[in-house]
Order: sequence, then structure tokens, then C-alpha cells
Amino acid sequence: NINIHKLIQTLNDIKSLKESYPKSIEVAVKSNYTQIKISKQLKYDINAEMELSYAENNWIIMSHNFPEKAASSLLKIGSSTSLKSAVEGFLLLINNLKNYFESLYILDLNCIVLEPYEKLMSINWRLIKYSKFAFIKIEFLDPLDVNNFNVTFYGKDHVIKELNEAYNTNSYYDEDETDIYQKLCIKLKILEFPYTNRIEDSDECSICLCQHNEQNESPIVCCENPRC
Repeated sequence: NINIHKLIQTLNDIKSLKESYPKSIEVAVKSNYTQIKISKQLKYDINAEMELSYAENNWIIMSHNFPEKAASSLLKIGSSTSLKSAVEGFLLLINNLKNYFESLYILDLNCIVLEPYEKLMSINWRLIKYSKFAFIKIEFLDPLDVNNFNVTFYGKDHVIKELNEAYNTNSYYDEDETDIYQKLCIKLKILEFPYTNRIEDSDECSICLCQHNEQNESPIVCCENPRC
């Protein structure tokens, strides 16, 4: 059963959106015209999305795929707002997070990223391969400030000790001019990270798959296979 008042209001709101943002966003209508999804394809192979539901003459933000810490002030899930205000917040957040999106994209492009398997924009970290016996986890503590990130090293003790010493003693880089990849290379005194643009789906390792500790967890470092 379609509520005629809600239907008319939804159609009017969508018409207003398309007139105000003819090329900025895509609008999909769901569930008897009382739910809509706003989306925008970004240049970093990421699709920003927000879903809203119409109730009590206003719109409720049901979900979005932005980092929660960054979105809380503009797109609070469960909050009631006008559709225009929600879309304005949606586009403003995309603009505010462009450096964050670019930083994740740079890591994905230039490094062997082991985790996460699915590159969601809400996941603010990457586990990358540094060498045969060392891995690095980069976590953005505040997506709105890409210079605020944490680096953790995993692997063989003597290798990790050397990496920590190099990283903590070499603190020079230009925050405004240098991207996250260059920062890491400068601080670790290397030219580039190991890189591959292809990992075979069938390239699994029976050794690593069957090695577990008492908590039934796989070891962080076992072999050189980037799938392990």
C-alpha cells in the first residue's frame, strides 16, 4: 500500500535534488517510494552511499558507508533531516575526505595490500607487505587529518627492531607536500615498497593454512606468499 502523501513528497524531493545537483549524485528509489539511496562514484574506485527513509514529514538517515568518526557531525545515523540538508552534508563529507580517499588509493596502488580483502571506504587501515619477514599496518586515526596515522610493524623480532629504530629516528618530511607512501619511504629510508599488480586466486599455501596457535589463529609471518 502506497501512502499518496509520502509518494508525492518523495517525488517532489527527488525532483528538487535532480534540479539542484544534476550531475553530482545518483538517486535510486526503494520500497514504495519511502526509501531512497544517494550515491556518488569517486575517482578512487570508491562508491559513496547513503540511504534514507521518509517518516513524519522528514527524512531519517538509515545508513552510509563513510568512516563513522568523520561522518558523525554531518551524517548521524538515525537523525532526522531534510533531504536537501542530508545531500549537502553528503557532498561536503566527500570533499572533506578527499585526502583520506587518495591516501588509501595510493597505498592500494603502490603496495602489496594483504588486508582488508574488501577495500571499503569505511575501513581506515591497510596491512601491507614490507619484506619476507616484515609487515606494516597503517591506520588513519582521524580520516579528516591524513597526517594523523599510526604505524605498527609485525614480523621477525630483529627486523621489527630495525624498522622501529629507522622509523622513529627519521622524522623529517613535509606534511603538506608529501603523500602517505612517500612519508613511509622517507622515514624507513627506502626507495619503494615491494609491489605486485596481480595475485593468483589459486595461489594458496597449505603450510600457512594449517599452522595455528593455541587460540586457533594463523601466524602473522610464515612464508613469502602474499595470500597467506
